[in-house]
Amino acid sequence: MSQQDSPMVYDENEELTEEMFKNENLHKLAQYTECNETQKMKINAIRYAFSEMYKCIDEFCDDSRETSLARTKLEEAQMWAIKGITREV
Repeated sequence: MSQQDSPMVYDENEELTEEMFKNENLHKLAQYTECNETQKMKINAIRYAFSEMYKCIDEFCDDSRETSLARTKLEEAQMWAIKGITREV
């Protein structure tokens, strides 16, 4: 499907306004999620644990493609772990 055939979600000529980006105007999965204190503590624990792993990699691994991939995968795992906490109901 060419770009001309696909439905236009955003018109680059359309003026962007703050109203467009208000949380209530966004899709549920794109909205900002306010965290409660318990979630904030869990997120901080996750960040601390991942920080320790980053330190281990920095200390024990030489710079290489594999080390770079390990860091990237850790970043991704950290992101998904935190996302899991913020989506708790």
